[in-house]
Amino acid sequence: MDPKTAIQYHLNGRTITRDFKRSVRELLSLLLLQKFYLEKFGWSDTVFGTVEWDIFRPVYKKYLAKNGIQWMHKFCIHDKRCASCWHTLEDDDHIFRCTKRKAHRRSIIKQTNILRNSVDPILCDILKEGLLAYFLWECMTTTMLRIRGQAGMERYDLLIDEQLLIGWDNLLRGKFTTQWKIQQKSYITRKRLSNPALYARKQQRKKREEEKNKRNDKNKKKDGKKKKTNKTEAFHFFFQSIVPHIKEIWKDRCIDRNTPVVGGRIVAEYDTLSKKVI
Repeated sequence: MDPKTAIQYHLNGRTITRDFKRSVRELLSLLLLQKFYLEKFGWSDTVFGTVEWDIFRPVYKKYLAKNGIQWMHKFCIHDKRCASCWHTLEDDDHIFRCTKRKAHRRSIIKQTNILRNSVDPILCDILKEGLLAYFLWECMTTTMLRIRGQAGMERYDLLIDEQLLIGWDNLLRGKFTTQWKIQQKSYITRKRLSNPALYARKQQRKKREEEKNKRNDKNKKKDGKKKKTNKTEAFHFFFQSIVPHIKEIWKDRCIDRNTPVVGGRIVAEYDTLSKKVI
């Protein structure tokens, strides 16, 4: 469109100000995508609106949209049994909760400890307790009631309610409620107001370190291009960090299914031998 043209383009109640083709494509496909999610997860329009899609979208596009999905379909096997523990039905939840894949779950939980360097400690506690309850097949409502009973948890009630509706299993797939981001911003504000001088000194020190790193990166760069700084939001970074562990869980699952004797094929061999004996 001609930038000098004095018009505004509106579509479905939204004003399109830039990237015309991408915006139109997104708005036209959004209704179909929303309908798909509502049917798949049993969500309402309100629940769909509480998901922070800015956390999910870039990570999914980078890690899963192409290579991840193709790799999964390549090694997809129609046998519904778990090849690691022989459970009769290996659904998405069982892949995360299988008792034979504890190491990867521990790696995911450890990522919550890394978040404590920059994220509200109470948010980290809620995240850790929620994931542990999901992994251990505990009642999520009871777990959240226990968390609500702690002092100072009133401000996080909406976050807990919305994440329960979205589902903690879906959190591992990047579907965080918007309240995670809102509460983190509130935490930063409270921290800044509690001791303005100390907060200002920390910010100055952080800024000097960033500028120093920029200069070092610029000197190391041979082609002279400026390296982009990572401005990834905290929970976006958390989801980005656990995706490799999730892919490792799936990889181990596929190895178990394709490894003779040690893994998945032992199930089929056992059934064959049993029939021969009978």
